[in-house]
Amino acid sequence: MPRHRLPQLTTTCRSPDLAPTLARPWFSPRPHLGENQAYNGIMTARPTTIADFPPAIIENLSEARRVHVFTGAGMSAESGLETYRNDKTGLWENVDPQAMASIDAWARDPEPMWAWYLWRAHVAEEAQPNAGHIALAEWEQLCDSMLVTTQNIDNLHERAGSQHIAHLHGSLFAWRCSICGRPYRIMELPTQPAARLTPPECPLCHNPVRPGVVWFGESLPQREWELAEQWMMIADVVVVVGTSGVVYPAAALPRIAYECGTPIIEISPAATDLTPLATVSWATTAARGLPELVAKVQESRG
Repeated sequence: MPRHRLPQLTTTCRSPDLAPTLARPWFSPRPHLGENQAYNGIMTARPTTIADFPPAIIENLSEARRVHVFTGAGMSAESGLETYRNDKTGLWENVDPQAMASIDAWARDPEPMWAWYLWRAHVAEEAQPNAGHIALAEWEQLCDSMLVTTQNIDNLHERAGSQHIAHLHGSLFAWRCSICGRPYRIMELPTQPAARLTPPECPLCHNPVRPGVVWFGESLPQREWELAEQWMMIADVVVVVGTSGVVYPAAALPRIAYECGTPIIEISPAATDLTPLATVSWATTAARGLPELVAKVQESRG
């Protein structure tokens, strides 16, 4: 049983006087501020180590009751899973996304896609949660409640011990019928990649079973989206980890927290499209930064 329950959600910001104008499709990013310049009473900084974090941010992190973590492919990079948009090793550098991640491609010829996603599931299953995944699960035990909203389709957050997770882009391990939506269980994953494999039939309606991921041209799951959107409004702090911030509509979520005046901590080796929104942008990786961050929270709490 989960140790903590998620709180009852509202549709208003934690600070009513900073409520965002949610009717706007996107939000305008904060103007660039140099190091150690104040914005809304909170220091904007680009620290190189945890020791360089503004004291006000450390205090906010240690006192936060509701923590919302927003993760992308960089979260799992140190577990050996490829990111999508690295210019040298990114997944989309070797595979045409429209050929392997669109509903139209599936309708034309599902066999190459089925083989590719089975292999990706095998690779994800062989990977292990890294120190960043484990640190988030430990942090969840320190605060009243935490939600991890992830764009990743692996199951590393769950395997690390995080209990409340919203998968915006679905999961490699949630197979279902492509027509009736009946869940389907894959008993065994391949141990070698293949060019083509035939999807099994749904036992109910005999249509092909598909991966439970969100493809180009499909809507995000409504429940997960609404949960993530509401948590961007109510969280005491938002931590953004390993996402480029270029895939919409998911990339719009941290902008809600920004408009609510919520402190945003970004952890990314390089600047992203979300960096201008961050209160603190720390140039480090998930597996290096998150354990240090959580250790600092534990130390501050005594």
